[in-house]
Amino acid sequence: MSTISAFTTLQFPTTRYLFVKKISDNNVIFAADDAGKQYQLTSSDKNSWRPRRNNQAQKIAFIATNGSQNDIYTMNFDGTGIKK
Repeated sequence: MSTISAFTTLQFPTTRYLFVKKISDNNVIFAADDAGKQYQLTSSDKNSWRPRRNNQAQKIAFIATNGSQNDIYTMNFDGTGIKK
């Protein structure tokens, strides 16, 4: 038994730019704010590229490798909720 505690996390910052950076042999999607601070959105374990932001749907669409195939995925602006 232990004492129950609560905490909150900082809200993901508003980012304006999406870009792809090569890490090792993989392309990785990043977002950046106006100050230039960068946030990694996709895993560096697989290739992800061509991010496209849809402000109306509040999603980012992108292409990623899945084995030997390329599939279209969507994710939230903070990189969570990735769906094929």
